[in-house]
Amino acid sequence: MKEQRHSFKNSSKALVINALTSRFLNSLAYHLAPPLLPVFTLHRFHNDNDHISGHKPEFLDQVLHTLRKKGYAFLGLDEAIDQFDQNKCLRHKMVAFTMDDGFDDQVRTGAEIFGAHNCPVTCFLITDFIDGLDWPWDSKVGYLLDNITERQIKIELDSASYDFDVSDFAQRRAAAHCIRNIMKQSASRNVASQLDDLIQQTGVRLPEIPPHGLKPVSWETARALEFKGIKFGAHGMSHDILSAQSDTEANYEISGAWQRLSHELKDPSRVFCYPVGQEGDYSGREEKIVETAGYLAAVSAQAGYVTNRTLRQQRYSLPRFAFPDSLADTLQYCSWIEYAKDKFIR
Repeated sequence: MKEQRHSFKNSSKALVINALTSRFLNSLAYHLAPPLLPVFTLHRFHNDNDHISGHKPEFLDQVLHTLRKKGYAFLGLDEAIDQFDQNKCLRHKMVAFTMDDGFDDQVRTGAEIFGAHNCPVTCFLITDFIDGLDWPWDSKVGYLLDNITERQIKIELDSASYDFDVSDFAQRRAAAHCIRNIMKQSASRNVASQLDDLIQQTGVRLPEIPPHGLKPVSWETARALEFKGIKFGAHGMSHDILSAQSDTEANYEISGAWQRLSHELKDPSRVFCYPVGQEGDYSGREEKIVETAGYLAAVSAQAGYVTNRTLRQQRYSLPRFAFPDSLADTLQYCSWIEYAKDKFIR
């Protein structure tokens, strides 16, 4: 019954979206709205064999097919920013896609699907991860919870105590998600220290190299995909939260990532992607470092459109939308509807 209600809700919303994006209403709305570029960000792809939760590949394929059929232009992120800068980005119905982190299965799956639709995509890489020096702290949290033996656990982080039911796979994944958010939102944002505490409290031994399902893409594979048109950009050296770092550390994370990309790849993206990327994870200090390092722009994980105005006012903290899990929501973000909703209703 719950699934039927969810299906009915999605079907009803799809009908409304189709009506609001008719040729007549689109023509009227686009006379009033500026050119809007929704930039979507994707992370892992769903894979039952490796117990990976994420975007369903067949859904991404459906989205790209639908957008192409509806006349949307697929733009690379660097290309789109260049067009805005040159006042050439005057059309509506355009969209850009990005992927964050650089897991091997993620990059290969994404490259295959986007490539099949001749759609550019920019993948932001954690360079220490690709170099085999470390793996992302948030993935380590997931590994610790996946391999815990207890059915209940009490976790203490930043002097606060949390009780979690970890009796099955779904509960462990939910607990990991909650703990990641607690660590991201903590006052200290010292994820390295918090991770050490979590290792001790779970009693799970953390491997030095990422296990199966968490392997990074190799530079060799990235170069081969770059030759096929995939762009790779910088997502920091370690994926640590930049605002928690010293000036020297933040500069190393941002400038060092660009140096590694420039050394390994022929034509890396000139756009930087902030680790985590929510409010408080970066500040004006990081934006200045990004600008000084010579990047074209930077993207966050805060929702919104890239427009001429956002490029003028926040070039080094451009917004992106998290990739939705329904076609109706995707079409809403790609149309004038979400812009009008944000501007006139909220």
